[in-house]
Amino acid sequence: MLPLLAVASVGVLIAACEKEEGIPSPELTTAGAESSMCHIKVLHASPNFRDMLGVPDSLDVYLNGIKINSGSNFTYGNAFPANPTAPNSAVGTYAAVRAGAVNVRVVRRGASLFDSATVASIPTTLVAGGYYSFIITDSVRNLRDSSRIFVRDNFTIPTPGRYIIRLVHAAADSADRRIDIWSTRRNNYLYTNIPSGSVGSFISQPQFSVADTLIVRRAGTMNELTRINNIIFTDQRVYTLVYRGKEGLTSGARARSLIYYLHR
Repeated sequence: MLPLLAVASVGVLIAACEKEEGIPSPELTTAGAESSMCHIKVLHASPNFRDMLGVPDSLDVYLNGIKINSGSNFTYGNAFPANPTAPNSAVGTYAAVRAGAVNVRVVRRGASLFDSATVASIPTTLVAGGYYSFIITDSVRNLRDSSRIFVRDNFTIPTPGRYIIRLVHAAADSADRRIDIWSTRRNNYLYTNIPSGSVGSFISQPQFSVADTLIVRRAGTMNELTRINNIIFTDQRVYTLVYRGKEGLTSGARARSLIYYLHR
């Protein structure tokens, strides 16, 4: 799930407002709740950030000068809102912010926006009641939302006996090596020939209370890249699978891996 706009200078008006009011904590809301706000999840999936920019990859994300992530350890593999030590157990919550025209700014962590260095500045419009995922990839400076990856989470509530899922291929791979995902419970492929940088649509699937193992393979081969063992997708839930990490790296924190997070 990835260069962007020139680094933007901080506006005097925003600076004045933030100095007076401070940085408020974002409201956390459960997906599906009625709201006039818009809602954002953020995942850090840029394994080569340090190598590309030569700086630490501890980041903050601001919307119109308001920081939406909290905590002191938003680096590769972390998500917000989520349990940072267990992304596969993340509850279906989002950070709720005002809708409308916003400037999404990714910065290297500092005490505030004004002593932080901007990595990427992304002007966009967020729709009231809309839900969004911002998956920070090695292409965070790309002009295309589909590369960096900033996408709207368009899903409906599944009917009983089903769950909804989509796949994001966010692994750092300059050669666009495609993947398949094999389900051992189904004894069949869940996804085939998925290109790097792609964000799939949400697809309804039948729910079973039997544990599954999902295996990521190089497309068209039996070459296993990574897997998730003993996974059970819950009835009437909505998920995103994310294939992430460095291609060719098989161990360590930034090794290629398959994770998932919950929308509702």
